[in-house]
Amino acid sequence: MVFPIFRSGLTWLVLSLAISVADAAPLFDDPLFESSSVQQQSDAELAAVLRQVNAQQINEAEAAIRAIVERRPQSAPAHEILGTVLALQGNLPEAVLALEKAVELSPEQATALTKLGDIALALGDGALAKNYFNQAVAVQPDERRAHQRLGLLLEREGELKTAITHYEKGIQGTSPAYLGIKLNLAELYIRDGRAADAIELLTPFLEPDNGAAPTPAVLRTATVALIRLDQKDRATALAQKLAEQSSAAQDHFLLASLLEQTGDVRRAETTYRHVLTLDAGFWPALNNLAALLIRKGNASQGLDYARKAYELSGESAVQPAHTYGWALLEKGDLGDAVKVLEAAKSRQADHALTRYHLGVAYQKTGASAAAKDELQAALELNDQFEFAADARQRLQSL
Repeated sequence: MVFPIFRSGLTWLVLSLAISVADAAPLFDDPLFESSSVQQQSDAELAAVLRQVNAQQINEAEAAIRAIVERRPQSAPAHEILGTVLALQGNLPEAVLALEKAVELSPEQATALTKLGDIALALGDGALAKNYFNQAVAVQPDERRAHQRLGLLLEREGELKTAITHYEKGIQGTSPAYLGIKLNLAELYIRDGRAADAIELLTPFLEPDNGAAPTPAVLRTATVALIRLDQKDRATALAQKLAEQSSAAQDHFLLASLLEQTGDVRRAETTYRHVLTLDAGFWPALNNLAALLIRKGNASQGLDYARKAYELSGESAVQPAHTYGWALLEKGDLGDAVKVLEAAKSRQADHALTRYHLGVAYQKTGASAAAKDELQAALELNDQFEFAADARQRLQSL
């Protein structure tokens, strides 16, 4: 369960163009002009405008940079700063004209190309944005911001490995900043089967030098990575920290699931119930609590939760259908159990627990041949699943 961050248009543009906004956490959080030709030229006039922008004196900066552009119409950096100031004011049409002029005067003005791409993204033209970003990295291969944006666009398009390559280039040579973009990259590492790389990337944020607590987003992503690495004790410790910071039902559900997997059933049950106080309709918690109660021998109460999960989860979810069918089976409602478990099987035929419980239901209704088929299928799918030993014993009796 990985959660995307910072994926919206104009908000993204403003965040990416902002230079130093107190307490902000933009997706692209490096200084805007860090590698631009403005700094390389050490231009005193332009540097003065940048200080105004840094101080959020945007209107004063606009007046100053317009005067400079009028005196120095051939200065590409001046036109780029004008375009940036106009974009910060929300005047995107004029910003585009100024940035295009900067590129016309200096075709290798990669930062101006990147900003044009940002504006195209804000206006909903992903193809044009991608074109600008590709131009930027073509003229300046180490233009980090353009690589970062290309990573995001390619991620949206499902080009996982290419997106990772651009994200990696987008953080090269940086300090442990770039929290937003590194979280995106960590999520892609997890999806690409590289959970260890995700943990390595996030470690500076899990153990910051300033002693600050890791953010919920860092804790959430790192917890998922540790689960993929089967390091459940470490994952549980992080999930506990996450639950202490977050009131989101899904974060407490993550902790409850890990507590159950590590054998702390009592705390797991308590935490599942707490999830339902945060969101009474959070069906994954209803489902897991139902299964936990059935395993404890409390099928009656488990049935109530399972029925609610089944009703709320929709027609495609497999786990709630299986749990509801299991609860009906344990309560002795064999006819409905068979119907629900057959429906669960139709949704996902390779779910060993569903096939096992359907086999048990068939056996109890006297359908021995069908029971044998289902029990054999369950073992073929997973010969080490929770009820594998019972499945073998039942097969011997058929």
